[in-house]
Amino acid sequence: VIEKKHLLKQSGAKPGDIFLPSLRAGRGLAVDVTIANPLQSAYSTSGSVSLMAADAAAEKKLKKYKEKCEEANREFLPFCVESFGGINCEAKRFLIELCQRLAERQEINISVITADVRRSISTALMRV
Repeated sequence: VIEKKHLLKQSGAKPGDIFLPSLRAGRGLAVDVTIANPLQSAYSTSGSVSLMAADAAAEKKLKKYKEKCEEANREFLPFCVESFGGINCEAKRFLIELCQRLAERQEINISVITADVRRSISTALMRV
């Protein structure tokens, strides 16, 4: 479900660009997609630390939504992609889980699914 309304009834906040109602133990998973630019001045002070922008964006989203989602019996995942293609660790683990499930369901080699997913993400980044 894309941008599900009333995901958090008590606050009216929309923590998930994508909501997967039955992915994890029936709790539902709210996936919040963010694109961070590592060239922003906020990230340039520490040199070229790998994935600093994605990790900082993920931390900001976690502070904003994680507790609220837990109160509503939802899981929350910040899916942060840097404009050059880097992805935060939680998002990488989620993609691996998703690709494994798709490969099993469609009986296709996981490397084929993974390549398709990466290509789709790259294409989406180019459009932004």
